[in-house]
Amino acid sequence: ASGATWQSSGRVSLLHNTVIETHFAKYSKQLYEKLHKEGHDIGFHEIGSIWIAQTPDRLHTLKRQYSAMRALGIDCEILKTEKVVEKIPIINQQ
Repeated sequence: ASGATWQSSGRVSLLHNTVIETHFAKYSKQLYEKLHKEGHDIGFHEIGSIWIAQTPDRLHTLKRQYSAMRALGIDCEILKTEKVVEKIPIINQQ
């Protein structure tokens, strides 16, 4: 087999467990944006992502990560269930 899988597609996620990882991811994103704006065809396309908490513990973790991201100036938000379903209608609310 050849080619990249979705796991190794060069994705730049800004959601990480530590502030330093988040900081480096933010730096990487800014670098790729700069290279793209300077005319380098690096194939960078910002698409965003949605992380879903299915347990209270995961929600707590996502809220902590959200706070760290906001402190670093990263644009992110916590969505209510209704908003997630609006963006991704296939989501089962139960």
